[in-house]
Amino acid sequence: MEEYTFDYGKAEIAMKQIIQQFDTPQFPGAFGEHAETVRELTMQAQKLVADRTEPATILEILEQIKQYAVETGGTLSASVILSFLATVMPDNSLEV
Repeated sequence: MEEYTFDYGKAEIAMKQIIQQFDTPQFPGAFGEHAETVRELTMQAQKLVADRTEPATILEILEQIKQYAVETGGTLSASVILSFLATVMPDNSLEV
């Protein structure tokens, strides 16, 4: 099995793309009462990525975001966010 190395560059791009989803009309409806939590988690992860620190913590936060996205039941916003998470997270972490 290949060892996983956290890629801050890919994470930075993914965070920017996920943040862009916040401005879409579908985002609040897709995440409902969890929309603000997903925003806050994303901003926390973005700060850690910018600081280039704590990859394990970043992955834990991304895992939480993933769980909220999965819970939405396959909405467009969630699918887009999951696709960006897939570029950063280890392959097996996106199995649902």
